[in-house]
Amino acid sequence: MNMKNIILSTTLVAVLGASGITLAEPYKKQCSDTKLSRVHHNHIPGMGSLSKEQKIEFQNSMKALHKSMAPLIKKKMALQMQLRGKFATPEMTWEETAKIVSEINANNAKITTLFAKNQLNIFQKYGVMLPKPHEKNKFFHGKSLLEHK
Repeated sequence: MNMKNIILSTTLVAVLGASGITLAEPYKKQCSDTKLSRVHHNHIPGMGSLSKEQKIEFQNSMKALHKSMAPLIKKKMALQMQLRGKFATPEMTWEETAKIVSEINANNAKITTLFAKNQLNIFQKYGVMLPKPHEKNKFFHGKSLLEHK
């Protein structure tokens, strides 16, 4: 009885696997025949209307933006780690952490100003609005503060 179940289950798996492979074959051929262009995961609306030279200029300005924002982002991460370290130390007072909080706020203001200036320049030059930067690890995941009780 046990041997019969093993034989039936292995035959069933083999038949189902073979049918899946034979069904996938035409789709595989169809996909390999078409030449797919490069896929952009972060598509910016309006980029299709730009000429090739404008796209190159746009990419160069975006690279310059990322290069100028990189040290500010690194400083932001370092200050946040320093703040977490202050929270972990025993008998920490607000006066000691307020200095780091004000530094974080000043750095965030620099980041926001730099991004807004570049967004305005790019929109005036190319007519393309940059999307909002991707937010990783959102605490509330798009929900308002009132929904969390």
